[in-house]
Amino acid sequence: MAFKDELKLHFDARIAVVNVVTSEEARVLQELTELANAGPEGEGLYTWDVADQFQCLKPAKVSFDTESEATPDTILGTIEDFAGGATFVLKDFHQVWEARRGVLRGIRNLAARLPESAPRKNIVITTPEHCLPAELKHDVPVLELAKPDAREMDALIERTVGGAGALRGVKPALRGKLVEAALGLGSTQARWVFQKAVVSSRGGQLDERCIDLITAEKRAIIRESGALELYPRVESADRVGGL
Repeated sequence: MAFKDELKLHFDARIAVVNVVTSEEARVLQELTELANAGPEGEGLYTWDVADQFQCLKPAKVSFDTESEATPDTILGTIEDFAGGATFVLKDFHQVWEARRGVLRGIRNLAARLPESAPRKNIVITTPEHCLPAELKHDVPVLELAKPDAREMDALIERTVGGAGALRGVKPALRGKLVEAALGLGSTQARWVFQKAVVSSRGGQLDERCIDLITAEKRAIIRESGALELYPRVESADRVGGL
């Protein structure tokens, strides 16, 4: 099941609090924005973190004051007291419950109460790794955003370097190899690698030598983090969208 469909299933089932494990917040927010735009009328989408406070990605029908400052001690109450419907994304909220263990009780309370509220409110807690405390394991489901697949990676290379003409003259077979070489990287990592490949190439055009550069960069990331996923080889260019 696609990640966006999985989120929608949880929300429609009135599972109001979910934990999404990912280092790619931008991709999660993109998926949530698409879901919000296609979702119930008047339902908003907001993010919160300690640094930037509330940010509005889609305004709710009922006005929500994004200028109001919420602290880790008041954020959950602010969400519960909001009279409108919305999804709230709490970024790196594990830092809050590690510092304030009492917040765990507040999350459990909301996981029980929000499904009964109207209009609908959801909470998405993003964390970079699996770190859900034992107190929440029976109340908060965990979803994981997979790394980009071949079609997503092909679209990413187009967005990243296509506009600069780096793909001009690149044959489908070579494009498929470039995409395959990047599989297992996150979208941010892949974007950096594609940009490095363009800078290192002759005349700003991607070529066969860029495959070795992408592979070398991926090995370096593996050595550093060990967090990449293994992917099977792409057998043909037909498996990559748009070719």
